[in-house]
Amino acid sequence: MDNFSVVFSKDTGNAENYRIPSVVVTKDGTLVAAADERFFTGSDNPNRIDKVVRISEDGGKTWSEQI
Repeated sequence: MDNFSVVFSKDTGNAENYRIPSVVVTKDGTLVAAADERFFTGSDNPNRIDKVVRISEDGGKTWSEQI
């Protein structure tokens, strides 16, 4: 898999656990990826769970900083 990239991980954000990822493509071809950022465990509540997003404008070759 030469075109594989990790979109969400400890290296890209603030937590070790990311779940429920999704990707959509806008009309202009921008990729928008979202996931749950889970801070204490990979499990559901009780847990701190934030929604995070990254954007790619080159087909997934590079991604924005996590917001």
